[in-house]
Amino acid sequence: MSGKTRNPALAEFLRLVSGVAESADQGHFELGLLSLRQAIEADDTTTVLHHLGAAREAFDRRLPVSCRHRRSARISHATDPA
Repeated sequence: MSGKTRNPALAEFLRLVSGVAESADQGHFELGLLSLRQAIEADDTTTVLHHLGAAREAFDRRLPVSCRHRRSARISHATDPA
C-alpha cells in the first residue's frame, strides 16, 4: 500500500489500523515499509538512521512477543564479547 501512494494521510491511517488487533500485523508491516522508503529518500545520515530505526521498530511490533524475545536474545548473544 505505502509503495503505491504518497498520500500524507496514509501514515495516520496505518497507525490507526495498527491499533486494531485483526489488522495490526499488516499495519505495522506497512508502516515499516513506509519508514524504509523515507530512509531511502532522506538527504542526511541523521534522517536515514531515524527512519531505519522506525522501520525496525514497526517490523519488530509485527512479531509475536515470544519471537521478539528469542530474536533479542540472539542479537545480544551475538554482540556480547566472549
